[in-house]
Amino acid sequence: MWNTKNSLLAGVTALGMLGGTAANAALLDFDSVPVGAYASHTEEGFQVTNTLGDWRGSGFGNPSPSIYATTPSASVEVVAVDGGLFTLDSLDLTANNLGSTFEIFGEAGSDLAFFFGGALNLDDAQTTWDTILNPFASVAIEKLIISFGVAGTSVNIDNINVQSLASVPAPATLLLLAAALVGMGAARRKLV
Repeated sequence: MWNTKNSLLAGVTALGMLGGTAANAALLDFDSVPVGAYASHTEEGFQVTNTLGDWRGSGFGNPSPSIYATTPSASVEVVAVDGGLFTLDSLDLTANNLGSTFEIFGEAGSDLAFFFGGALNLDDAQTTWDTILNPFASVAIEKLIISFGVAGTSVNIDNINVQSLASVPAPATLLLLAAALVGMGAARRKLV
């Protein structure tokens, strides 16, 4: 039997199905990071934090500045300040010597959402930046971890391209549709 409760449920379900998410692009380019010791900073609604190694702000970048690490193992973590979901599109990496490697982890909650890695500066051009494209760019994450095995003197990070994901409320027309469904259900109930 169709009643007001069913009408309301149908309206809420329709609203939920038609809602969605919107992506807001952010470029983390370290422009506000001074040369010298680096612990963390907030930029474009994201927190970048040194989680392992000796990281420093650098006058060298793609364009300047960037951050760099000199320890054999190094990593940074990126999270949205509001704790929300985001995606990684790409980032720029370089190393001063051949043999440095990178690993990129995306986490959602306590689960691993994606992982990929590789070697830097395979062409032996020590000041060439490699733009690393994320093969899992559509996967939503809560935390990004960028780790390095540093062979030689240093590795640098610049231009982390992320998309923050925000819920999009249903348009006003959908609210009117829901109100109409509720009204129709209430009117039908009065007739019975």
